Amino acid sequence: MSIRLLAIVSAVCTLLVPARAGDVTQARIDEAIAKGVEHLLRLYSDGFGRGRVDARTGPELVDRAGLRALTAYTLVKSGVAPEHAVVERLVARLAFDRMEGTYDRACMLLALQAIDPDGQRAWIEDLARELVATQEKAGDWGYPGGGDLSNTQYAALGLRAAQRSGVEIPPAVWTRLARAVLAYRTRDGGFAYTATAEGTTGSMTTAGIGTLAICETELLRARSLDAVLERELPRARAAGWRWLDEHFSVAQNPGMSGWLHYYLYGLERAGALAGVEQVGDHGWYTEGARVLLDTQDGAGEWNGTFEREATLFALLFLRRATHSVAPRTVEPGETKVQATGTVLAGPVWFAADGDGPVRLSIEGFSPALRAECEWPDERGAGLRVVRVEYLASEVPIAVVLGDPSRPAGTQRFDVDCATLPPGKAALRARVHLRAPARTPANEPARPRRGSPEDALGPVRVVTSGVLVVDVRNALPPPTVLRERRPSALAAARAVATTSSALRGDFGFEFSDFGARFAIDDDPRTPWIADPKDANAVLRIVVRQPLRALRLRIEPPQLAPRTPARLVAPPEVDVVLNAEPARRIVLGPSGGELVLEKSIEVRAIEVRMVGKPRGDRLFGIGEVVLEMP
Repeated sequence: MSIRLLAIVSAVCTLLVPARAGDVTQARIDEAIAKGVEHLLRLYSDGFGRGRVDARTGPELVDRAGLRALTAYTLVKSGVAPEHAVVERLVARLAFDRMEGTYDRACMLLALQAIDPDGQRAWIEDLARELVATQEKAGDWGYPGGGDLSNTQYAALGLRAAQRSGVEIPPAVWTRLARAVLAYRTRDGGFAYTATAEGTTGSMTTAGIGTLAICETELLRARSLDAVLERELPRARAAGWRWLDEHFSVAQNPGMSGWLHYYLYGLERAGALAGVEQVGDHGWYTEGARVLLDTQDGAGEWNGTFEREATLFALLFLRRATHSVAPRTVEPGETKVQATGTVLAGPVWFAADGDGPVRLSIEGFSPALRAECEWPDERGAGLRVVRVEYLASEVPIAVVLGDPSRPAGTQRFDVDCATLPPGKAALRARVHLRAPARTPANEPARPRRGSPEDALGPVRVVTSGVLVVDVRNALPPPTVLRERRPSALAAARAVATTSSALRGDFGFEFSDFGARFAIDDDPRTPWIADPKDANAVLRIVVRQPLRALRLRIEPPQLAPRTPARLVAPPEVDVVLNAEPARRIVLGPSGGELVLEKSIEVRAIEVRMVGKPRGDRLFGIGEVVLEMP
């Protein structure tokens, strides 16, 4: 049950003004999203989404793991339930894919964080560990290999998703990343695809802004932002926004002819991550949404640079997917009138809703603070917010950036925090504001448009009172990212064969759940025996003999969830080399065989004892040899 800890009395007055055909309304946005979602659900009903393939691109681009992961993410962020059959088929298929590239791993992290951050914590940790391991020496990412800002921004998004799922990313990763992205700046204030290029583009400038915003918030949260980056990151972001203001367009990607929808989604991410609702005089969301609403085809698609990416990026833009809470588009003639009632006194009116995840937000400021900190000619328009820090027992748990170049209006600086531990939590908000500078005559100075960050007036820090919440539905405690030892059998390139394997079940488009899955170092890919096989046997030949002290049998698992009828056999007989068989009893967490002394293993035979009854299936998730 959600516990409302702060109430803001609000009223909405709607004038009866009919919407014109070209107006950007929430109704038109919702209709376009629904139409696009229905189209994607039809295309990906088999979990692959091959469907129509453009002859210029070929099926290899359509069947990329990263594109299917981005599709699952888009569907869930667009309102499709994580339990929907198409989403589950996509995730189930992706569990059997090798995530070998930066885009694949990052998009899979985005999808898992949106779908099931609790149940898929182990998978999220594996992907995050692989991303961290492939960070280049300079601090950026390539395919892997080399380095470019496009791969780098997706790595940052993936690691941010892992962090929000409870997997702690070392602060050194964010520091190296921030320094690397600063090297992608161009002389005109924007960002380029490579650190040596001079061709500034809109898509790479939004990538640079968004990635620096991620680094800044994560380092502030970890209390690891050094003085140089604390000064340089806001300046670089402000310069990027100035470049976008000077070259603003939503009809094309500034600086290049292609990748319009990739750029628009980049604009949505940068706006959400950096707290910017307006670029110069342009409301980037309203203008971009108008273009997308006018260009969606009858099937629900948008035509882009290559197969289907445009539809995904367009839906994510329209849905404002990067925001914790997507702002609602005001209908024509509608105005929002906000009153100032609250149960919490003090300069900052702070809200914390829910019992896990807890939604944190700023609902307003006291009249005295507004009178003191509003700028000339901006009375009633709000304060200039640099950032909001949410604290639990005075320790930062989340940071949301603002746009200090203009008043914040009714922005709420929402964030959902799912990583608070169960129990009572004392929460507080700390807000950094840009107050107007005072002249010798004690008159507030007028802000200058396009001023650098440090010329916007002095920073003032104000805090809210404390709200005590009872956190119940929380994620498991945060996981510290540690090095994981690969499976000895996978590293030794062992070969597995079996007496049988299940064919064509669970809606998969696979020929079998073969023996190779029992030694592939992936707990989500099991070997499943044919239920008609009364004497199912798994045989493993170790090409490079391994010395071992313990053998472990992991239970079978499937993602996103394991059917109740898929279980480990109650017992197995294990034969190592030519020695007598040893029996292992398997429980819900599997079982293990501990040897009296370490031996050199050349061959392993695992014999299932008994035959499954009813509709049950016997499987083995992984055979693991542990070294002395």
